[in-house]
Amino acid sequence: MIDPSGLDGTSLDYHEETMPEFGGIRRMVNRNDAAVAATIIGGRVVWSDGEFAQGYGRDFAAGRFLPAGEAVGPRERSQRVNATADLTSEV
Repeated sequence: MIDPSGLDGTSLDYHEETMPEFGGIRRMVNRNDAAVAATIIGGRVVWSDGEFAQGYGRDFAAGRFLPAGEAVGPRERSQRVNATADLTSEV
């Protein structure tokens, strides 16, 4: 969900964030935390008020890493519901 009052152009500025899951490597991100009020995936709020939902990435996940150069089809519905290991086991 976008908060239009946060669309002030700051996402055009250069920002870096570390990725602890990859040994602290830094990556460039275009971000504006004031513009994103919430992120909802599959009907579930995963980000709101600047924080991930409690248990996100541990008790439930909303995505997976897609391997470069490989065709990846959609997961079966049973694999999508309560998928807990996608964000941690493929690192």
